[in-house]
Amino acid sequence: MTCAFDQTAEGRTVASGGLDNTCSLYKLDMPGRLVKEPMLELTGHEGYLSCCRFVDQTNTILTSSGDWTCTLWDVEKAKNKQDFRGHTADVML
Repeated sequence: MTCAFDQTAEGRTVASGGLDNTCSLYKLDMPGRLVKEPMLELTGHEGYLSCCRFVDQTNTILTSSGDWTCTLWDVEKAKNKQDFRGHTADVML
């Protein structure tokens, strides 16, 4: 349901998410190479991921969800930095 490229000139990290409630990050090492497994999965949402966006170059990503929350993630540590609650419906960034 969502996809984002990192903000570097190379754009070699791709984040995606959807109905599995997970933000999966993939590293694109070589052009044309098929990437089969994510390098990292960020889990914690209780609803589908509607959107994901890199906030800085590659280390922070913001996700929004059908669970009425947004989450700011530290990609390097694979940890939740902050939750944003209080929405009254699905968040669509």
